[in-house]
Amino acid sequence: MLTYRKATFDDLSFMIEIEKKSFNDIDRFESYQIKHFIKNPHNSIITDIILINENKVGWATFFTKRDQNSIRLYTFCIDPIYRGKGYGKEYLKSRLKNFSTKFKKIFLEVRQSNYSAITLYQSLGFKTTRILKNYYLNEDGIKMELYF
Repeated sequence: MLTYRKATFDDLSFMIEIEKKSFNDIDRFESYQIKHFIKNPHNSIITDIILINENKVGWATFFTKRDQNSIRLYTFCIDPIYRGKGYGKEYLKSRLKNFSTKFKKIFLEVRQSNYSAITLYQSLGFKTTRILKNYYLNEDGIKMELYF
């Protein structure tokens, strides 16, 4: 059964491990950045630990702004051994349902070459809104949005 909960500092080593497995050196967050997500100093960051039968399988961070009608999926990663099983999609569906009562849209940026992520986001209703030239150090990005 898939569930999620708020990340804590006890999750830091897991989050760093999954980050290393999921992203290259350019895209990977450093531990101080992940700590900031967990600390959430302005109460505008939502960081979840994704669980399957109480086992940690991934994590995600969303950014919000006070008095804004949108939320940003900032990072999302599932441990490679759990990918392709529908857990990421199930998690995002649950989160989108929750966010749809509080926000008008969600948006994200993704590497143009990350076909599996793009396909996942499209299957959930996200639309490409623009190409972000040189968004990543070595590649263009794609901005995608979903209106609730």
